[in-house]
Amino acid sequence: MSRPDIGHWLARLSDPRGINVRWDVSPFDAKDERALDRLLFEARRHSVSLVFFSRLIDLLRNQPETVLVGDRHAERSQALQQEVTDMRLQDLAQVMAIGAVAREIRTGIAGMPVAHVKGLDFAEVLFGGVQERIFGDIDLLYEPGAERDLRDLLAKMGFTEHRPDLHPAHYTERQWTRPHPQMDYILVELHTDMVHVERTRQGI
Repeated sequence: MSRPDIGHWLARLSDPRGINVRWDVSPFDAKDERALDRLLFEARRHSVSLVFFSRLIDLLRNQPETVLVGDRHAERSQALQQEVTDMRLQDLAQVMAIGAVAREIRTGIAGMPVAHVKGLDFAEVLFGGVQERIFGDIDLLYEPGAERDLRDLLAKMGFTEHRPDLHPAHYTERQWTRPHPQMDYILVELHTDMVHVERTRQGI
């Protein structure tokens, strides 16, 4: 039995519009722990774990045979369902914490030539809310003239700037962090350009 295509599983269950039936999938061998672990790892690596885990839980609860074969007494599907539920709750706690800080920053930058990009914006606009898309930091795209006001705002909110000289000179990204009780820190990345490497920017 060949292993199921993990990419197909991710594409099928991670579409924000619903189950993407264009991607055919086959069930996993209930004893293939390595493949199942990789499936969950890849969902997190591609930042689709919240929506993916939610739909996988639903399948394990209502159609376990579509996910696993060789699970005669449904013991593995029940255990996997609990594992995925726990992972989803962990990811949800993280994204809710980061999302709360992102909204606080959004209020602070009102009126500035600063845009909140990726993370929270993607979650709200494309996925319908932070409960469906995980993100690990807060990205702000700003006009150079707003740098002083933006730096002052982050400093007042308790963020600390990382040493700029740790980045190559041609990188436009700068990082700020603030400790958080649910994780080591909240990370804010400031950008004057979304492509950091000069040679790459010139080629676009």
